[in-house]
Amino acid sequence: MGKIMEEDDLEDVVSEPESESEYGDEEDVKLTKPSKNAFYMQTLEGARRAFEKLQSMGLPFLRLEDYYAKMVKLDSHIEKVKRCLLIEKKKIEEAGR
Repeated sequence: MGKIMEEDDLEDVVSEPESESEYGDEEDVKLTKPSKNAFYMQTLEGARRAFEKLQSMGLPFLRLEDYYAKMVKLDSHIEKVKRCLLIEKKKIEEAGR
């Protein structure tokens, strides 16, 4: 695993848009299909550039292969949790009578 990014490293990955919006500072802009597509393409290009920049800097930015491994539970564990929940539910129902 590579080094973790520090705040000082962030200035190296920030990029500015190549052109200003044709709408300027207007707040109420209706997005048409062409403008949505342009926004999508600009975002996609920014993501590609960031990907290349982070790779060239040797910084880790992808999920670890075992990222979801911590979430995986054995069936025996799930059964134990289910039993505990059913017991708790039964106690609540009995207390409500």
